[in-house]
Amino acid sequence: PAIANSMAARVATLEEEALLARDLSRAQGDELESLRRELRAKEFAYKDLVATERQAQAELFKATANSQDLEELVSALRNEVHTKELALLAEKEARVQLGEQATEWQRQLGEAKTQLA
Repeated sequence: PAIANSMAARVATLEEEALLARDLSRAQGDELESLRRELRAKEFAYKDLVATERQAQAELFKATANSQDLEELVSALRNEVHTKELALLAEKEARVQLGEQATEWQRQLGEAKTQLA
């Protein structure tokens, strides 16, 4: 009977340890599942972040291209304005010369009239 009681106590202890081990295993399994969910959430967040970064890089590339296009347009417009300014200056100089020539012709005409008179 003493051995039977000792064995019964040992079985009870082992059953209690088995219950504790099962509870611990269940708790660890729950914690593992929680960590897996957290990891999946972080993976999704990372993928979203990567997609957002790619989109931002694409937008930056477009903005850079647009900026370069605008710089080229401004440069072309400046060249065009400079060319037109030079043309206007040349036209103004031609008008001054034409006015001087007309004045000279008027003077010569006046002299010719004086000589004829």
